[in-house]
Amino acid sequence: MRQNRLLIAGIMAAGSLLSGCAPVPPRATSVASSPAAPAPVEGPRDTGIFGIVMLKQLGGFPECPNEPSSPYRYHSNPTAKLQYQMYSSYACFQHNNEGYIGGSAGGTEIVWVKWPISQSPALVKGSGAGVSIIDGVVHGINLSTLGVDSQQRDYELLVAKFGKPGLKRLVSKQNRMGATFEIIEAAWERPDGITILFQGAGSSLDAGTVKVQTTREAARLKELREQANVGKPKL
Repeated sequence: MRQNRLLIAGIMAAGSLLSGCAPVPPRATSVASSPAAPAPVEGPRDTGIFGIVMLKQLGGFPECPNEPSSPYRYHSNPTAKLQYQMYSSYACFQHNNEGYIGGSAGGTEIVWVKWPISQSPALVKGSGAGVSIIDGVVHGINLSTLGVDSQQRDYELLVAKFGKPGLKRLVSKQNRMGATFEIIEAAWERPDGITILFQGAGSSLDAGTVKVQTTREAARLKELREQANVGKPKL
């Protein structure tokens, strides 16, 4: 009995201490993901990859599911209350700026199209592609490939869709063990000033790139590089 009275007294004392504290704010809850915009129609002159069509609105992909923000994950926007779930069972898009979660893909921003690992397209390493949107339409697509081991297959997939490139060359690269590999580099010029650049492998032999961009996107990237070099020593 005495132990029970002590326990009750302790609980009441704790309650009196907590009664003067500020109320704990409710944790953010997930919000409804933005539905998919209508899928764009890809005509003969259009340039599209995996349903992402240049110079058209990003459509056909709903927004990825979200959840309350966790302090244990990296955040592109530290003030955002929400974050995307690590995995999705369907192809979807994510805003690069988590402060935009719940909104449609548009305006001028970077978004990521994500596929479930089991549904990742043949060209794609890491099950995602970066998409640059300017004034509401796609101006750039950037994805990583599996590198030197798949470069011939990747190149042939691009040729099958876009025809022979205007430029193709082989560049010799070495790995850390001194072994030499021939890396495919190719470029296609498409209608409306769109360029496709393929590199079978880059700084790492197990990762290549496919970059699709308009002249406006190329100018945006050039400006970003110049801004990053402001104040740095010049040759």
